[in-house]
Amino acid sequence: MLPFCKDSGVGVIPWSPLAQGVLTGRKQGESIRSGTAMAAHFYSSLTESDKIIIERVQELAKKISERTKTDVTPSQVATSWILSKDAVTAPIVG
Repeated sequence: MLPFCKDSGVGVIPWSPLAQGVLTGRKQGESIRSGTAMAAHFYSSLTESDKIIIERVQELAKKISERTKTDVTPSQVATSWILSKDAVTAPIVG
């Protein structure tokens, strides 16, 4: 989809590149919002492919941190990936 949008001059605004907060590093249940019905629905609706992607981003952050001897978070990996896409004009990260 991104190549088509870029070729067509259509900007992309990704919604929730941090996977509804999963990639922020907080564990489910550590915030007021995580106790809401909306959050419970989101966490229960994650598919296997969603979980695989989330785990892979977490692994990448850990490997980058080890290799660079800096603290790289999953949210930084996800944000960097989104911002590296030419068609993305403004990710909604909040």
